[in-house]
Amino acid sequence: MFTLLRRKANPGFVLLLDIGSSSVGASISHTDMSDKSRIIFSTRKDFAPHTSHSFEAHMLRMKKCLSDVLRKVEQETSIRPSQVIIALASSWHISQTRTIVMKRTNPFLLKKELIRTFKSKEEKKFLDEHKGMFGKTDGKVVLVESKIMETVIDGYSVVEPIGKKATSFSLSLYLSVCPKEVIDSVEDGIKDVMHLGPLTFTTTQSAIFFGIRDLNNS
Repeated sequence: MFTLLRRKANPGFVLLLDIGSSSVGASISHTDMSDKSRIIFSTRKDFAPHTSHSFEAHMLRMKKCLSDVLRKVEQETSIRPSQVIIALASSWHISQTRTIVMKRTNPFLLKKELIRTFKSKEEKKFLDEHKGMFGKTDGKVVLVESKIMETVIDGYSVVEPIGKKATSFSLSLYLSVCPKEVIDSVEDGIKDVMHLGPLTFTTTQSAIFFGIRDLNNS
């Protein structure tokens, strides 16, 4: 056990881990009382890219690199972040944007339960379609993200569709899945060195898209 395990988390500090195809990066940001954020530490280390060798060997190289990066974070800072965000590059996941469309002759009310049902059905379908697609893992995949990109009512994009009536409705959904072994490997790598939490997984594409969208909407 490391001393860091016994320290309380420092509020306002976030650790971002970037799990690339051949490198691992880490940065710590701090948000002050005025909601201004700044990066106070960053580092990156390379590891051998995936070749014809096994996917499991590639995960082991990534995990070792992650451990080395986290040890550097621990050695060069005295901060225990209160939140950890892990961004997975495209080599570690499969993602897709899907559009769900509903049309009726008579207006219908958009309820939270209806949208939840739409999302759940599409999530299950997406998971079923990608079981075993990573080939060299045990075939188990987990849903990393299910995010609404846009909702359109009668041809108009709306931010909040709940409670509105429509004759046509479409929902654009960003979905991503990842081998369970990859998630387990990253979680174990973090626990081995720092035992930080809570952990939030995302994908690089999602972080860029939603980050830019939210910035434009702010």
